[in-house]
Amino acid sequence: MEAEKARPPNPPSAWLNVQDEHDRILGLLTELCSSYARIGEVGPGPSEPDHALASKLGALWGLLVVHFSGEEGEHGLYSDIRGALPHRAHRIALLQKEHCEILEEVRSLVSDVPHLAEAAERPRLLGRAKALFYRIRAHETKENELIHESVRSEPMGGGD
Repeated sequence: MEAEKARPPNPPSAWLNVQDEHDRILGLLTELCSSYARIGEVGPGPSEPDHALASKLGALWGLLVVHFSGEEGEHGLYSDIRGALPHRAHRIALLQKEHCEILEEVRSLVSDVPHLAEAAERPRLLGRAKALFYRIRAHETKENELIHESVRSEPMGGGD
């Protein structure tokens, strides 16, 4: 009984919140890719879409930092999954490593915003934004698989 009190419950609503965050992240990434594709439409040099892109990258950074810290926190998603699926600790460690790599890629994209004025750089940067979209989508798919596995492993009913 004491062990149950030490570990907060894993309400499905908390996992639904994670899914809502995943949807917001992917929505923002979709907007980012669209912004990258529109860059240069108004002519050479920095344009309004460039500034909007920098703003969206900043918003993505902030959303990811909050999202990842919530997942990795003491009572976050990964803690809950470790409790339900201790044999998946290695997969969780890989996901945490991906968090660092994803944040580094966003940081790199932010630092490349000034290069958007160079027409030759635009396709490369669009490619990186699309790659980030697919990487985050794959990452979240792996998280969702662990969530579903964790939910399936929860005992149904009474307990001991």
